Amino acid sequence: MKLTRSLHPGGRSWLALLACLAACASPPAPRETAPIESAPPLGASDQALSAERTGVHHAYTISLPPSYVAAADRPRWPLLVFLHGAGERGDDLERVAIHGPIGIARQRDMPFVIVSPLCPKGRAWRNEELLALIEDCLARYHVDPDRVLLTGLSMGGYGTFQLGLAHPQLFAALVPICGGGETLTPRMHDEAGMTALRSLPVRVYHGVDDKVVSIEESLRMVGLLERLGVPVQMIRYEGVGHAAWKPAYQDKELWTWLAAQRRL
Repeated sequence: MKLTRSLHPGGRSWLALLACLAACASPPAPRETAPIESAPPLGASDQALSAERTGVHHAYTISLPPSYVAAADRPRWPLLVFLHGAGERGDDLERVAIHGPIGIARQRDMPFVIVSPLCPKGRAWRNEELLALIEDCLARYHVDPDRVLLTGLSMGGYGTFQLGLAHPQLFAALVPICGGGETLTPRMHDEAGMTALRSLPVRVYHGVDDKVVSIEESLRMVGLLERLGVPVQMIRYEGVGHAAWKPAYQDKELWTWLAAQRRL
């Protein structure tokens, strides 16, 4: 596997694709998880909670660092939001751990409070539901509102572009993997929104040999962000297909970089 990293300087038919994306993951046997309404035990990485402000019962898994303490005199943690791909949709909360940071947090300490919602079957990510979830987590957990981080793969990569570029003032960094997005919304911001966008670091990962979501999808978004003056990096994996999340999330430097990000 050959990695090509491109640095871009700056200031700081979607539904048709889902069926193809869904074919790229096979979930494990279902496991029943009962929703709870209070914060999970320290270090827990498989708790189901619900956010119903949008009228949709949205289960999500939360992972707290082992040293997490919710006390006024203790530093707040960064909040990492992870959006899974189309193949993990459904009603089995265990799916969110198939790929990405929730699964990693079960194997080693991660310096984040990690939240991963479960997208229902037959749906894509919706900004209003994700915003309600983030608002709920900011109120519920001892996290820093200036260190909200967003990442996702495949369908979640699209969701990361979609949510992050529509609400740049909310996030400290974006990491979309093997995704893409529409190019109108980022150009429609007012002056304050454009200022926030131009101070938002974005790292984009994609496999050069991806036959499910062409790398051109990411390149189109990177080109747009570069023209808008957004600090964007493009990491291309030679010889890698759709599963660019594997080398991306295995890269410890990515997690170090994310942990250092703070909204300006």
